[in-house]
Amino acid sequence: MNLQEIRETPVNELKERIKELKKEMFDLRVQSAVESPDNTGRLAAIRIEVARAKTVVREQELKEAGKRSRRDRILYRKKRRNRQVKNRLAKSRK
Repeated sequence: MNLQEIRETPVNELKERIKELKKEMFDLRVQSAVESPDNTGRLAAIRIEVARAKTVVREQELKEAGKRSRRDRILYRKKRRNRQVKNRLAKSRK
């Protein structure tokens, strides 16, 4: 799943997906301990997907609580900084 698909998925489905991925990650770890794994990159891919899903779940929780997520705060700061730079440039040109 890419990030856009993850953001469009409801939170309860994301939590179920996280459980499934963690189970798959556990199975891959056991398999790699017993024998050489078939797909070595799958473990890293699962770990990344779990992190993305957890991030989106947390963003949704913060949004429901009325707080801004870290991502939203960063975007707000960037917009504010851009406005300040434009204002300074406009003043210096006068």
